[in-house]
Amino acid sequence: MLEQGPYLTEEDFVHDEIKVINEDLLTNKPKLQPTSFRKTPNEKAKPQRALVYGRLVGGTSVHFTANFWRFHEIDFVERSKIGPVAGADLRDWPITYADLEPYYTKVEWEIGVSGLAGASPFDPPRSKPYPMPPLPVKGSGVIFERAARKLGWHPFPAPMAILSQPRAGRSACVNCGFCLAFGCEVGAKSSSLAAAIPVAEKTGRCEIRPNSYVHRIEMDSNGRISQRPVFFGYGNGGGKRTGLCADFAAEGQAEAAVDAGAASSARLRKNGHGRGERMPAQLASGALKITPEPFTGSGGMGYGLERGGSNGLAPARPETPISHSTLV
Repeated sequence: MLEQGPYLTEEDFVHDEIKVINEDLLTNKPKLQPTSFRKTPNEKAKPQRALVYGRLVGGTSVHFTANFWRFHEIDFVERSKIGPVAGADLRDWPITYADLEPYYTKVEWEIGVSGLAGASPFDPPRSKPYPMPPLPVKGSGVIFERAARKLGWHPFPAPMAILSQPRAGRSACVNCGFCLAFGCEVGAKSSSLAAAIPVAEKTGRCEIRPNSYVHRIEMDSNGRISQRPVFFGYGNGGGKRTGLCADFAAEGQAEAAVDAGAASSARLRKNGHGRGERMPAQLASGALKITPEPFTGSGGMGYGLERGGSNGLAPARPETPISHSTLV
């Protein structure tokens, strides 16, 4: 597995907002991975931080808040239910919730998800409960729950990819409050770094190559990964290309999966395959799959100030809510 960022461990994760957020300890750095933005195709793109992604082994799962929701049944058939949407390429999924449900359950149990099955009257059907009980509700969550019930709403403990109990050699959550944007220093957050990669490495069939920035993927005339070396640009952390990885295909890896997010996957497609050509929208024969439609996540954040401290104001740290909604 090639990763453009470093291989960090629990000892590297700190509660330092300046280092983590302002200096981009876990995410892409604007000076090393610059992005531009324009609202319409007719505008000239200007340098702007248009996206943030996890730039380390484990990716964005290391610094995500760990809310772990399932899609609802209607999410797979929205085109059929609501019809076309002007300006959007809205389509039904080629699979249903029933097709995906066993895999939702498999992932929840393998990585460790805390929650309360059946707590929400709107949840889709599930074949098994969550593997662990929900995380404890904080005082603010109790107040939130009481107010919501008075309004006739249905508050419930959010499913979280955070351990409420020790599991598989990992510690349970210590309730430090540094989930959003931070790595977990006790390994309780079920990121791929904590929950999946160690398992894969123990098999002896998974090699992690950090600080490896993929520049392009060589393809043959049939649209398959070339049997000659596949070239990847190596980065040394300073943004410079210092060498080439020439043994990927030579080791017998005739296929590759690109899981580089909407922006970087599109960049690889645009860079082509060494002959000045773009990769096909979806290559045949299963050699490499890059979907033509980018899939991004968006969300909202709110900040507040509370009185106190030497200057009379101090930032109020958001807490994990009893329930949460995500925009996708």
